[in-house]
Amino acid sequence: MMWRACCLSVLLAIGPGTAAAQDKPDFSGRWVLVSASRTGPDVETSLIVRQPVTRTNAFGAPMPPAFLELIVERRSKDRMRTDTFQLGVSGGIVGGGGVQSRFSVRWEGNTLVIANETILSEHTEEWELLQGSLVITTKDRDAGGDTKSSTLIYRKSTR
Repeated sequence: MMWRACCLSVLLAIGPGTAAAQDKPDFSGRWVLVSASRTGPDVETSLIVRQPVTRTNAFGAPMPPAFLELIVERRSKDRMRTDTFQLGVSGGIVGGGGVQSRFSVRWEGNTLVIANETILSEHTEEWELLQGSLVITTKDRDAGGDTKSSTLIYRKSTR
């Protein structure tokens, strides 16, 4: 009984986001950097983005196709890293002194906003498709309140 209540609350929490995700941009593909407002070895020169289409709910019942997850393989000069984001999800990690970090992955119109905030810093990425290009604007704030922004523009690669 408790398990059903828990699952129901999870479904109700993600349900409204599911319907809204159907008409959102699909960022899937291999992307190559063409322009960056910052330089350095940590700038991602290419991305492989996957947005699997979900067609069933947690119980296996059919649902309208929706993007519920974003998987991003980021490659820079010195490293490769893979991030997985659950679209429409927000939450936090609680430590001994209260909330230690907060995260959210949400749509603002046709812009996907990925945000991670800790006591000492904040990182936000805004993803949008503009005229066939993937534009990612990042904002980073450190503990001193200093903010740095950058814009990375990618074009889709055919190879």
